[in-house]
This record gives sequence, C-alpha cells and structure tokens, in this order.
Amino acid sequence: LKQYIVKAQQADVKAKEYREKNENSLKEISKLVQEKQILIEQVNQMTKQIENAKEDFESTRTNYDIHLKEMTNLTINLQEKFDIKSKDYNHLLTHRVYCVKCCKWNTVDWLIKEGKNGERCKTANHTSGYNFF
Repeated sequence: LKQYIVKAQQADVKAKEYREKNENSLKEISKLVQEKQILIEQVNQMTKQIENAKEDFESTRTNYDIHLKEMTNLTINLQEKFDIKSKDYNHLLTHRVYCVKCCKWNTVDWLIKEGKNGERCKTANHTSGYNFF
C-alpha cells in the first residue's frame, strides 16, 4: 500500500508539473495569438498606407503628365509666336529710311545698331538725326 501511495504522490507531482507546463504553454500560446493579432493589424495598416501612397503617386503622376503636356503646348505656341515676331522684326530691319541731308537711304538695321553705326548716316557720315521714315 505504501508503494501505491508513493506512486500516487509521484503521479500527483508529475501531474502538477504537467498541469503547470500546460498552463504556461496556454499562456504563451495566448500571448503569441495576441502578438499575431497586433502584427496582422500592423500589416493591414501598412497595406493601407502603401495603397494610399500608390494612389497619391498615380495622382501626382497624372497631374505631372497633364502639366507637362500643357507646358509643352505653351512652349510650342510661344515658339510659334516668337518665330512670327522674329520674322516681323527681321522684315522691319530691312526697311529703308530717307536721309534729308544727303538724299540717301539708310536701313533701319543700320540706324538702330549700337555704336557709331546708329549715330551716323551710312552714306555721308553725318548724324542720323536727318533721317525720316
């Protein structure tokens, strides 16, 4: 009978150890499940942030493309206007102006140049104040 009592006590001690290990394992599992939930929530939040960033990027890209197209069209229009004005200006430079003093013709280009050209009549070398359009 003592043997059975000793074995029963040993079995109780082992059962108590296994019960404690089981409880500790359950606590650890519960803790890991909670940590897993937290990680899942973090992953979901990060996924949402990535989706928002993608949407922002696409919106920015679309706006950039629209603005780039508008700027390209504006640049083309400005270049066309500049070309027209440049032709008009170049044509104006070829017009001739009559000098009353020497009765000769000077081009507008000659008269508006900086330096001595614009100050003097091309033919007679007197001041260009005698020129009339």
